[in-house]
Amino acid sequence: MTVRMSLPENVSVPELLRNLGFSVRRLAAYPTAAALHSGAVTARNNLRDADQTELNAEESRLVSSAVVEVLTDEVYASVGQLSAGALYIVQRNRENDHYRAAFPKNHSEVLKGSISAEKLSYIKVACDALSADPTFKALAGDIGNTRTLLAQLEVQLATHSALEEAERVAEAALAIAAKNAREVFNALAPALTLLFPGKKVLVRSFFRGSR
Repeated sequence: MTVRMSLPENVSVPELLRNLGFSVRRLAAYPTAAALHSGAVTARNNLRDADQTELNAEESRLVSSAVVEVLTDEVYASVGQLSAGALYIVQRNRENDHYRAAFPKNHSEVLKGSISAEKLSYIKVACDALSADPTFKALAGDIGNTRTLLAQLEVQLATHSALEEAERVAEAALAIAAKNAREVFNALAPALTLLFPGKKVLVRSFFRGSR
């Protein structure tokens, strides 16, 4: 059995928590190690909190990503419906000037994959051109629906951007908490050696073994 009395920089957060948690429990049984116990508890709790915050931030970002994907699909489908309606009005003539003003490029070629500023602009131009042209007045309802979905998508994109930043902040905070917890853990063996001179077996007992 190997007893780990120090941990490397690349130790994972779960492994760090397991090792630090074991030492915290052992230290609690020794009143003479109260100061070390207090410092270890603080480091462990801070790491736990930072880890949970990072997990929550990641989950929020993933949920937001799913919402963006769904809204993007709905917007793309709505534009496809607009294109089909406009083509019907111009008797399937894709070279019709009225149609080309709204759809200079085939929507199926432009609107695929993840959303982008270029694609958002394409959709807005299409809606504005169709709305401004009396030829397509029958599409007013569909244009309004597309604009509503587009507005929802833009709000969600802004939310997603904020959640990505929150996750980056949480990741940075977790890295700091992990570094501190590792330093606290690695300082335990030297401190315990001073506290219990000549008792190597006792000092080793404060650390978790692994096979």
